[in-house]
Amino acid sequence: MIRNAVIKVSKTLASFLVFLDTIGISIALLGGNTWLCLLMGIATVILYVKVNPILFGDYDRKRKEKIEKNGKSYWRVGQIRKEFQNDRTICL
Repeated sequence: MIRNAVIKVSKTLASFLVFLDTIGISIALLGGNTWLCLLMGIATVILYVKVNPILFGDYDRKRKEKIEKNGKSYWRVGQIRKEFQNDRTICL
């Protein structure tokens, strides 16, 4: 119960930081301030590294599991398709 509340607060805080970063980048670009652009660029990279697992960690984990689960079947379909194309070119 407490863990879920902490996760919600951290996701809310992370979303707020991304929002502030977006506003900061907009101000830097519209104002033409080079140093602020560089500062906001560095902040964006740091936020991406730190915030992406918080906001999209569950989605990335599920997507990776799905790719690992279905990866072998996709590979087999590709092999069958290549064999079919090779056979078809020989027959022509």
